[in-house]
This record gives sequence, C-alpha cells and structure tokens, in this order.
Amino acid sequence: EGAIVREHHAAIIAYHGAHHGNRIARKHIGWTITRLEQRGILSSETAVAWRITLLRDDDNAVVARGLAEIYDSAQMRNAA
Repeated sequence: EGAIVREHHAAIIAYHGAHHGNRIARKHIGWTITRLEQRGILSSETAVAWRITLLRDDDNAVVARGLAEIYDSAQMRNAA
C-alpha cells in the first residue's frame, strides 16, 4: 500500500507540476492519513502530527520521505 501511495504522489507531481501537483496531492495525502487512523495504524496524535507536517510542506521531496516514513513505521509496528 505504501508503494502505491508514493507512486500516486509522484504521478500527481509529474502530471500537474511541482507547485500545483503538491496542492492537489495534499487532499489525497489527507485522505490516506485519515484512512490509516481509522484502521488503527496511526494513533490520533500521530495522524495530527503527520497532517501538520505533510499538508503544509511545499517541498515534494520532504512529503515523499514523510509518506515513506509513515508506511515504514507502520510496517515495523505490524511486524512486532
């Protein structure tokens, strides 16, 4: 799932450009964080923190790394 989300983010940026793509991707990222919270993969506090970090950042590389970190940490928690 994480790979699909990261690929989707990259495709939005590639298609719409860095600035406009970032703004479009934000709503998708917000929905993704909400879905992870609803599924119990992210706590409410963690979801809020990721929303603040990722939905306000204009640097697409930072956002992409954040998406990877969300899924990497979720995968580690599920493996434990």
